[in-house]
Amino acid sequence: MAKIYVSSTFNDLQEYRVKVRDVIRRMGHEDVAMEYYVAEDQRPVSRCLNDVANCDLYIGIFAWRYGWIPEENNPEKLSITELEYREARKLKKECLIFLLDESADWKMSLVEFDKLDRIREFRKRLSERHSTGPRFSSVSDLGEKVAEAINKWEKEHGLIPSGTPTALDVERYYAALRTRYSVLPLEGLTQPERDEYLRIQLRQVFVEQNVRENPPPVELPKEVWDKLAREREIHPDDLPHGITPDDIRRAREAYYQQPPRPVLDVLTDARYPRLVILGDPGSGKSMLTRYVTLSLIDPAADARMVQAFAGYLPLLIELRMFAGLCAENKCTTFLDFLEYLGKTEGWGLTRDALHHYLKNDGRAIVLFDGLDEIFDPEQRERVTRQIVGWTNDYPKTRVIVTSRVIGYRRQILILTDAGFAYFTLQDLDRPQVETFVNRWYELAMPKRPDEAQERRARVLNAFDESASIRQLAGNPMLLTIMAIIGKHQELPRERWKLYDHAASVLVHRWDVSKHLKDTRIQADFIGEEDKKELLRRLAFRMQGAESAESTTSFVGNYIHGEQLQAVFEGYLRERYAQPPDRAKVIAEAMIQQFRERNFILVRYDANLYGFVHRAFLEYFCAAAFVRKFEKTKELTVDQLKTEVYGRHWHDQNWHEVLRLICGMVDERWAGEIITFLTRANPHWQKEETIPLHIALALHCLGEVRNPGAIPNAVGDVLKALFALFEFEFAMSPLVSGFDEHR
Repeated sequence: MAKIYVSSTFNDLQEYRVKVRDVIRRMGHEDVAMEYYVAEDQRPVSRCLNDVANCDLYIGIFAWRYGWIPEENNPEKLSITELEYREARKLKKECLIFLLDESADWKMSLVEFDKLDRIREFRKRLSERHSTGPRFSSVSDLGEKVAEAINKWEKEHGLIPSGTPTALDVERYYAALRTRYSVLPLEGLTQPERDEYLRIQLRQVFVEQNVRENPPPVELPKEVWDKLAREREIHPDDLPHGITPDDIRRAREAYYQQPPRPVLDVLTDARYPRLVILGDPGSGKSMLTRYVTLSLIDPAADARMVQAFAGYLPLLIELRMFAGLCAENKCTTFLDFLEYLGKTEGWGLTRDALHHYLKNDGRAIVLFDGLDEIFDPEQRERVTRQIVGWTNDYPKTRVIVTSRVIGYRRQILILTDAGFAYFTLQDLDRPQVETFVNRWYELAMPKRPDEAQERRARVLNAFDESASIRQLAGNPMLLTIMAIIGKHQELPRERWKLYDHAASVLVHRWDVSKHLKDTRIQADFIGEEDKKELLRRLAFRMQGAESAESTTSFVGNYIHGEQLQAVFEGYLRERYAQPPDRAKVIAEAMIQQFRERNFILVRYDANLYGFVHRAFLEYFCAAAFVRKFEKTKELTVDQLKTEVYGRHWHDQNWHEVLRLICGMVDERWAGEIITFLTRANPHWQKEETIPLHIALALHCLGEVRNPGAIPNAVGDVLKALFALFEFEFAMSPLVSGFDEHR
């Protein structure tokens, strides 16, 4: 491993520096850069020069800023970047120089016009002294050029062992895999400032999930699946029109009667040399492939993996990346892809060496991760057939494909014909959740065991007390978000923040991080807030439907496709003045995205949709009311009390929405609402009705982060509770002697 110093101006090249840092780390080297002591151009000169002296290689990146000029001990008035470069030259360090192409699209604000002559002169000297080669024009372009240059430098300095053309540099390859996959990827799940989570080792928190054979035969919301698994039956009133108990009974017989099995037991079972692992987004498919990869290169791995696959070579092919490189004409086959990574990310693999190994030795586990992340149907089918072709070319290899089942059944049929077996990841159960949470906080707070125990209890109590949180926690990605949120906020009291954070990941960061594009939309104006507004409107419409007044817990979490389409089209016409034909196309694509990519919507049948978790329906409905109250001013506080709480406090299907609203609005408004609730049914004692308004007021008080800020509301709740106790005591058989009717 070499130490590589990265020098550049900072304000104009931050994104480029991050890319170079990632390339260096993925190639197994250590990067040394200004960010580690100050994230700005004005860094300590002596420290910088000392770091240059202690490095093995200098990398200089130059655009159109000359940079900060230190005042002290600098008679030539050189910038800090030129001082670093001169120090490297003085110490005879090898220098890799990368210059921004003169024709590259560059913001004028990033050009230092008052020092333009100096940077031009400096760039000219760099060009004359070094073989800089083609200029870079983008972040990805720079990353590739840096990787190729480092790879060449490694060869010239004997850092890559020599061997025959067909020899695999296994140790170098394994080192690259450890660097790339050993750390749990949390960048999209937490805020940048919470970097305490960014170095958690995947294998330290991995929890083995269970799988069931075959995919689920029908789509249903999570609350329906939970009840089906728990009670083995569903009442007709629990289902929307068009779905019958017979449909569900067949689903149970075809799926839930299959016994759950630990996933690693299935992967190591010799009866399944070709497997497809199915699961929802965030269900742990990619983490499983990474865990398997790391287990095969670590002698202290899971005993089952060691026994079944001793000497096997892991080949992890991220299909999203493969498809992207194919689109850029940088590869056409899986071997091309692996060789490309060998060149650009230091994997030490070549096409010839891999082909020779796979044809002769053949001991390899090939993991094709994320078939569902190839969005274009034709391209996805083409890649599926390439996977089948791989099994024909290299029949000795064990092959595992991961995918989401929804929307990809044609690819499943292709793989079925090729002899693949199917297993579906199950949600985490209570013991698995507890194992994950214990490991997480032990690692996240190693020096604060008491606080760690408190956070563990906080998350587990929320799991036990809230059905909505329990449904979310079964998904490993959402559980990870819960663990992050649980360190900083109360659960379940502030669970609306959990829902908001999870929704942001699903509707925005999930798409961005997966680099998925839908050519039908081509509407850059549709961002995260637009997607959330669509979901707010949808939830508002669904929760307010007349059918939601049923006493069952599931009715209301569905909407007919035509109504869903109308909600989306209406927003696009109203907000962005889209013509009807254009709004129709965009709305159809958005519905498909929310269902197939964002893990927000589920489809019961060809024309009936719902939220995959009722928690999201309730959160987005609450958020819609809060937006109408706080931002658009469509609701006054009196209207919020009378038209929302006054109309719905008696309906328990609305209680979660009403509780969330109290947690989201300012405490003073929450206090007025709570006081209103305590007085919402003044005749309950005479009518001998269940005092739901008092129970709801108490729950709403529990949503307020600082009850001390609303002492009057707290007093009103206490008075209502005392009145309830007095009434119950008075009506007790021990007191009244007549309570036979109660």
